[in-house]
Amino acid sequence: MKEIVKIRNLKKNSHLPFIFSIFQRYDLNFIPKIIEWGDTGYTYEYVDGLTLNYHPSFQPYKINQKSILQIKIAMDDIWKKLYHISLKELKKGHFLWHDDLHVNNIIWHHDKLILLDIDSFCISKHVPICYLHNHLFGQMEEYNRKNIMDEGALFGNEY
Repeated sequence: MKEIVKIRNLKKNSHLPFIFSIFQRYDLNFIPKIIEWGDTGYTYEYVDGLTLNYHPSFQPYKINQKSILQIKIAMDDIWKKLYHISLKELKKGHFLWHDDLHVNNIIWHHDKLILLDIDSFCISKHVPICYLHNHLFGQMEEYNRKNIMDEGALFGNEY
């Protein structure tokens, strides 16, 4: 098993050990398995696969509406799991969420999403859903829009 060691001051980021301990209680297939953590960082299992930015199906010249919807549906499933974990594990009105969702922090592997940069998980009363949604899907949609426009120019707008 390959492992990744990430150096991070967990004394200064005291919310992370708490979040990692929550993750340990669940079988979550959308994050790498956290092996151990301490004051200076954490170790997690290496996840084989390409981030969305490098995955052939999501390249600017190949992305399509189906691909975007697959990612959206998978992301909705993750949000749903995080929501239920929050209700069970956190103080009322607090929610667990990932603060750095973008095409370089997500792997599409065997038709599922895996969120990387697991030290970007947060707990708060406010989850900036529009920001997170736009940050992740905005670039993919822009590539798709350009592809559709290019196809329309080439093929005379046939639908």
